[in-house]
Parts: sequence; C-alpha cells; structure tokens
Amino acid sequence: MITIALIALAIIVFIKFKTKKTLIFLIISIPIILLSLAFVIVFSRSKFALTSFEINALQTIRNSGKNVIYVQQINYSIKPIYKAVKPLIYDNYSYAGGLTGKDWQAVMRPTNHILKISNYENKLIVIPRYLGSDLSDYEINSLKLRKTFDNAQIAIFEKI
Repeated sequence: MITIALIALAIIVFIKFKTKKTLIFLIISIPIILLSLAFVIVFSRSKFALTSFEINALQTIRNSGKNVIYVQQINYSIKPIYKAVKPLIYDNYSYAGGLTGKDWQAVMRPTNHILKISNYENKLIVIPRYLGSDLSDYEINSLKLRKTFDNAQIAIFEKI
C-alpha cells in the first residue's frame, strides 16, 4: 500500500515538474524510504518483555523467600502467537531466577497431564497458564497444594 502511494506520488510530481532530475530523485528515494520503513518495523519490535502479569508473579515469588518449581508443557495445546512482545519466561524461565534471586527448577508436565513431583516442600510451583497449562482439582488434592497467586495468566501453588 505504501509502495503504491509513493509511486503515485512520484508520477504526480513528475507530471507536474516534467524534469528528469525529479524523476531520478524520486526513483532513488522510494527504495530508501521503503528500506527505512522496513528497518524500523523489524528492529523496533521488542523480542522479549516483562509483561504485567509476569511482573506481579515475579514480585510474589521474590517476596515469598522460596525457591521455584516451574512446570513446563511438553506439547503446547494452546500456543499463543506473540507478534511484537513475547513474555520473558515464555521460553526462558531461567531469566526469572536472576530477577527473583531464587533457584528455579523446571519440571516437564507428563504426557498423561497428571503432575507427580517430589521434594516440593518449602517451594513454590509456578504454572504458566498462558501456555495452556493448569492444575486439575485432582492434582491439587493429591499433592496437597493451595493456590497462593493467580492472575489468570500465571498460577502459583505451595504445599499446605
């Protein structure tokens, strides 16, 4: 769309002034403008950012004084598409350890979707709900967990 508008502008300017210098200037300037626009679009986008739901969860974790078990999905049933900003701990949960000052350990969610973990006393269990993960009532009851944080994107549990 922008290219068509620039070419139309070049034709109108050439018809009005009818000089070869104007035509050459416009032919050279159109690709420069398009490359500049492409450069801005590609490189101005943030690849990773701390989203508001992550900031709240990370503050809760930092204030708790407990280390973290991060539950990863094996196959994402819901894979969100982030065009401009991707949540920081979407693929890189290890960054969260540096931000919270806590030890983060990843645990893969089993294919049967029933989480079985051991040695989780005095630790927080972080569930990235925005990746389609959550704990069922059965898992919560069998592991004797209670929810300490939930912002519809990330849920944090701890042992009762």
